[in-house]
Order: sequence, then C-alpha cells, then structure tokens
Amino acid sequence: MTEKLKTTPQEIHAYLDGELSLQERQRFEEALKLDPALRHEVCELRKIKQQMLEHYQKVPVPPRPTFERQGSNRTYWAAAASVALVVALGVFALPYSPADSGMQGVSVVQNEATDSRILLHIDSNQPEKTQALLQKASTLLAENKAQEGVPPMQIEIVANDHGIELFEQDNQSREAIISLLAQYDNLKLIACQRALERRAAKGEPAKLIDGVESDKTAIDEIVNRMQTGWKYYKF
Repeated sequence: MTEKLKTTPQEIHAYLDGELSLQERQRFEEALKLDPALRHEVCELRKIKQQMLEHYQKVPVPPRPTFERQGSNRTYWAAAASVALVVALGVFALPYSPADSGMQGVSVVQNEATDSRILLHIDSNQPEKTQALLQKASTLLAENKAQEGVPPMQIEIVANDHGIELFEQDNQSREAIISLLAQYDNLKLIACQRALERRAAKGEPAKLIDGVESDKTAIDEIVNRMQTGWKYYKF
C-alpha cells in the first residue's frame, strides 16, 4: 500500500459514519481494495456499529415537556414516570412502546450491561428528540439521587452529526443543560470531535456550552462504552 493510500483511525470511523466527502470516500475505498488488513478492520468495526444502529426504527416522539421553575437559581424538569429498560440476549436495538415512560427512542442492551452506567446518544437536531433525550437524562439522574444509599450512576450524553447543536451556546435547551450540569456531577457531555471538525471546515465552528468535552469521536466513545458494559440508548 502506497503512502498516498494510508488511512487513519479517524478516517475509518468517518467512513463508517458516512462523514467522508465524495473524494475522501473514493480514496478510502481504493485503499480498501489494496489492503486486506484494512478491510478486516473496517468489517469488524462495521459489525459493532450495525449491532447498535442497523435496527433503528422511526418511532413517534412525545411532545416537548414543560418546565417548572422553583426558586431563582435552578430550573427543574417535570417528573416523568419510571423508565422501562429493554433486556435482550446479545445486542439488539428495540423501540420503546408508547407506554415506556412517554419517552421514545431506541435502546441497545448488551449482556452484563449495568443500570448504573448509561450512554445516551443523539445525532439529530429535531427538537422532539433532543427534548426526549434531556427528559430521560433528567429522570434517570433525579430518580437515582432520590434513592438513599445508592451510589451515583454515571450518565453520558454523546452527540454527533446534527446532534452537536444540542450543546451549542445558542441552543434553546441551553438553560436546561446548564441546570443539569449544575445539579449532577455524575453527568458528562461529549460532542463528537469529528463532527466539530466538519463544522469548522465548512466555516461554521460550533460554540459549545462550558463543560462539554470535545476530544473524542462519537463512534470511539460508543464502542468503548458498549464493550465495557454500559447500557446504550439512541434518540
């Protein structure tokens, strides 16, 4: 394989995410033809990605939840019903039913995954989906905090593609996100490094809310968390 056709891990993930330009994709696919090891790596990563994303189904999402302000410093979400988790053998993607806490999304539950470590993923800027995600995060965090003697759960929200708009300073959900970060130190927000680079390359750099991490790619973070027993929900 020539120097010109060498690829980077970032390019591999971008190829699988469909984030390469036409020219970049053609170059990458030429490299695939010439490099059996690269084909094997792409195949293995594709299997993991397909397990998480292949079965996504379009499902209705709930109307935007209402806010209730209590006091002068914090905004609280209205309490939601308990969360129903989908359990399956291996890795499967299944839609929530309308009865599942009024929240719609797709869950991927892996063997030996734990309820105490949960990854929420969004790649859309649709208001209904972003609000459903924030409602779920708020509900999980509040219910966990209300249980005496229970260690804090770890929750990560990972955004890529258009989902990174959720973390921008001018997003309409900015106040709710800042409130969650202020209330819970066990919440982490990650904006996909690759998606941010794409935005910057188009001359549209994103200005993120303070506290949002941006040094990882979404696919790397998702794969890593899935491999270490995290439960995964896609919105």
